[in-house]
Amino acid sequence: MLVEQNPENQVTSPPRGFWATTTPCGTRVCTVGSTHEEIPACALLTYNTSDPVTHETMLNREDLVVTVWKPDGSVSINHADGTRITTFYQERPPSAAEEACVPCSEAEKEKVVMVENEACATVLMYPERHVVEIWLADGTVITGNNTGGYQVGCFC
Repeated sequence: MLVEQNPENQVTSPPRGFWATTTPCGTRVCTVGSTHEEIPACALLTYNTSDPVTHETMLNREDLVVTVWKPDGSVSINHADGTRITTFYQERPPSAAEEACVPCSEAEKEKVVMVENEACATVLMYPERHVVEIWLADGTVITGNNTGGYQVGCFC
């Protein structure tokens, strides 16, 4: 929590309408209201380790956030509340024009961001296609796009 010292050296509460942002390396900045005034805050302790066999790197933060970077470019961030945000790359589904092509070139990869928490629906975002999928516990999948279109289906 951000704490300020007033001239009489008494501790005061943080200003109203602020939020704290923490970078992956533990640097924290508090931003106040619509003026975006930045107030420095204490950094978090971080521990960085790497695995010489898998070449994965893990960063543990004091606030119980754990980030794992893998050599293939994927990143997994586990938050203290159980939320996991994973960024990975998968083969892009071919378009109709690409399917008609006989000599196929190497498939391109697309970025996917997945947000999971056992108390909520799983969300997959495809930023390059401007598409999002929401996977509900009963097998229902809601797919939406940036033009407001959506489809509801079942992955049963």
